[in-house]
Amino acid sequence: DKLELNPSSMGYSQAGAGGYVRAETLIDLNRNPKVEINGTLKSAKDLNLYAGADINGSRAKVHSNAKAVSQVQTLISDGSADIIRKGANNAAVNVNSGAVGQATHDINIISNAGYEVYEDFAFYGSTWSSEGGYKVVTSDKGDVTTSSYKHNNKVKVDGELKAANTPNATINLSGIALPDGFILTNNNQKPLSYSVKSGDITITEKNYDFTGKSSEEIFAQKIFNGITTDTPDYANDYLLPRYNEVCNIISDYQVQGKNDIAAYNGFLQEKTALESEMVKLGMGSYVDLTDGAKEFKVGTTPSIEIKTVVIPDIEVSGGSINVSTGDFTGSGKLNASGVPKIDIENNSSAYLVTNKLTIGDKGGSINYNDTAVASNSAINNLNSSKSGAAFSDLKTANSTEIPTINVSNNYAGSGSIPMKVEPKTDDAEYNALPDEAKNETHSYTPINFIEVTKDIHNPVGNVVLNNKQGSIRILSGANINGMDIAMTAKESISQGYTDGIVNIAYTPKDVYADEAKKMREEIGWDKDMSTSDQSITKTNNDMYTGGTGRIAGDAIYIAAREINVNGLIQAGFPSYKVAITQEDIDNATETAFFNGVTMYKVNDGGSKLGDNGYYIYEPQVYYDKATDKLYVEDINATGGKIYLAGRIISTGNGKIVVADGTGNIEVTNSAAVDMNIGKVINTGGEAIIQIVDTAQDKLTEYSTGQTRTIENYSAWLADNSNGAVSIGDGLQVGKFAEYKP
Repeated sequence: DKLELNPSSMGYSQAGAGGYVRAETLIDLNRNPKVEINGTLKSAKDLNLYAGADINGSRAKVHSNAKAVSQVQTLISDGSADIIRKGANNAAVNVNSGAVGQATHDINIISNAGYEVYEDFAFYGSTWSSEGGYKVVTSDKGDVTTSSYKHNNKVKVDGELKAANTPNATINLSGIALPDGFILTNNNQKPLSYSVKSGDITITEKNYDFTGKSSEEIFAQKIFNGITTDTPDYANDYLLPRYNEVCNIISDYQVQGKNDIAAYNGFLQEKTALESEMVKLGMGSYVDLTDGAKEFKVGTTPSIEIKTVVIPDIEVSGGSINVSTGDFTGSGKLNASGVPKIDIENNSSAYLVTNKLTIGDKGGSINYNDTAVASNSAINNLNSSKSGAAFSDLKTANSTEIPTINVSNNYAGSGSIPMKVEPKTDDAEYNALPDEAKNETHSYTPINFIEVTKDIHNPVGNVVLNNKQGSIRILSGANINGMDIAMTAKESISQGYTDGIVNIAYTPKDVYADEAKKMREEIGWDKDMSTSDQSITKTNNDMYTGGTGRIAGDAIYIAAREINVNGLIQAGFPSYKVAITQEDIDNATETAFFNGVTMYKVNDGGSKLGDNGYYIYEPQVYYDKATDKLYVEDINATGGKIYLAGRIISTGNGKIVVADGTGNIEVTNSAAVDMNIGKVINTGGEAIIQIVDTAQDKLTEYSTGQTRTIENYSAWLADNSNGAVSIGDGLQVGKFAEYKP
């Protein structure tokens, strides 16, 4: 209800020897909203039980502008003016015994009177003649307001309420993922398999019959059913067509101002990243030109089949039970599940593709009139009756845990994998093959990418992407947001041009959400009781320090309308270090392919966060039991490269670091086992940081040799002569320069 009350009474007596007037305004208001649940309610979002609020949760509003005015203009005067309020608000929400309320998100219960504003005006006045005029006298009998209005607002739960019944999703991929039509020649290795777990339910095979299944089981089953695999030709279906498309876009692109340079440089960055990938796969090379420049030439394009695993859209959320009333009682069960997580662990050799991944809310609390409660005694302390809560079960989550979206590629193998054609007894083409062709060993080298095709969003926690073997590729238009963002890759991290904000370490909108809510409440925007303008001025210079987000790989490519550098961006690794003991060898149990041979994985290699806050790299070491030898993966220390294009801003301690390419390499073997070292390259490739800033229409390129700056960069791109190019000192090892956005 939304009630605007304007009751008034007026009494008036004019002239005469004496008079008495009483004005009385009586408001007798009785409101009885009620919600009663006897069965089962299930919601795919929130479950809202509102007695005293509308469909949007806006609470009831009573605005009473009552008046009582008595005026007596006699020589002998008397009277009074009174406003009397009585009645009651008897709001009630009852979840009766046997009733069940479930929601994948929050359960919100409102049972109260809402916002009540009483603006009373009571006036009694008398006038009498004095020295030829009139004088107004206000008696103490005016401004009289009495109230017997009662609030009897209650919530009673004798049934069961369960918020966030599917808050977690864990996907595990394992085994060797081969292109379609092939099988492993080594029986000790397992083929690709995957599972989906939610709560205590684990799904390992497809099933489309959901009859009699719990919501948790249905949730996990739908995710499993949505996982798909494919065998595309990575070279001819993706790399080469995309490279030709990007080259054509660059050739035809017309830069017509500074707003165009971010998108244009985004395509230049993508071209560089694609060329780097094609060189690695033997699809092309750089050739020297007569002027000293280098040009990329596409060579013979092989067929490179890969096995992809595509994860469907996943959304999970914690849930809270939020109650607003005067007395919260009952003997039922309250379950608020929280700390939601999406965990995708790829231990297989598959190329991993993700779609939309979302965490809705942290949840995990029971809130009574905005106060967190976890026991009957805590509830009774807040009850107006100080009793009545006798719930048989109250479950809340650990408030110190952090909701996390984790996507990890942990494949431990390196190099090629032996395979042969898959036998098909009912296939005439296969049966026609000679025996040597059926038994011929083929070689397959996995491409271990994480490819992000849609948004990853966690407004209440962390987003972690980690690829121990390959690159992380974020397609154009996809964005990653969270309170703490960390991405690490052995190879490159690239973000295709995004017409939005890319936040490096955290998303300000998410980390300051609670502060913004407090400000809205301070202003009173939720009450909507006054037509007058309301505003607030508040300054807070405290910078968010909770995030430790980082992006680290051997090369970083980011292009967006705006880039918020509020954490560490690191390209390249200054140190490659590993130490192996006899104990490490004795404890090795996990097997992996290394150059076609099954060996034991001795250590947990990959990028590691050092004590100084920067990443180093730990080379992977394998043990071949058959030959009693250790093998170390190839080490290639190159200069780090970072390319940023967009409107550069910073809401935190932005820091950009590149390794200069001459890494410290230290491999120590203290075990009584021979060790074979593979390829070790430490050529000291030049480190580069290139910042194209649309806000300043400027390109700044840092290297160890020099710093190059191009003002009016959009004009320089259009004509290559109108911009001013200046050369300055280059970066120095261990000494920071400063860039002012």
